[in-house]
Amino acid sequence: AHTALKIFLSEPERVASLQANSRYLADTAREAGLDVGRSLGMGITPIMLNDLRHTFLTANYMLSKGWGVYPIAPPTVPSNRCRLRLFVRSNHSKESINDLVTTLCIAIHSLTGLLILMKLCAVQAGFSPICDVLPTSAGSLGTKE
Repeated sequence: AHTALKIFLSEPERVASLQANSRYLADTAREAGLDVGRSLGMGITPIMLNDLRHTFLTANYMLSKGWGVYPIAPPTVPSNRCRLRLFVRSNHSKESINDLVTTLCIAIHSLTGLLILMKLCAVQAGFSPICDVLPTSAGSLGTKE
């Protein structure tokens, strides 16, 4: 903690870069149609998926592509408030952040279709639905009505 504080005080450009990257990540994700909740762009940016399966499938996909995107699920949050947690560092480039958001959008959109198809197949086969939520927009999931 002492070393971190020392760096914080002696290298204010690192803090400024971290804050700028954090805002850039939140803004870029929001502009791409992803639900970042109430994120202010302060180091950790949530991507709200609101579905347990979707959250873990997306996190696993992102990991397979080399991105450390972390799922937040029960018991930490209710199952209908699952999210991914994205961290940014002061030395991330805008290009890297853009690549992350692009890959994340591809994953979310692809897996949304897969989850809808799985649910429809289960219902058509006479099984109970595999989840209680359906996608309502490109980057977020809402409760089934």
